[in-house]
Amino acid sequence: MSGEVRLGAHMSIAGGLPRAVARAVLHGCESLQIFTQSPGRWQARAFSREEVTAFRHEAAGAGLFPIVSHASYLINVASADLVLRRRSIG
Repeated sequence: MSGEVRLGAHMSIAGGLPRAVARAVLHGCESLQIFTQSPGRWQARAFSREEVTAFRHEAAGAGLFPIVSHASYLINVASADLVLRRRSIG
């Protein structure tokens, strides 16, 4: 790791993963953070291979790195609620 500081932001994937890249570029980001699902829900949609490929292509072309996926807000591996803890661990 070079120690280089790169600035970025959390961007919405509404409309598809590649839209997050476009939003990051619009705002002058060098890195990107996304949620891969709604942060307040357990359910997640499946991403097509084409969408993921387009996202990777766009991100590489824009020079965005690192790209980080934020976990759901619902995860709590320390919960006293056994159901929640098991669901959080996955």
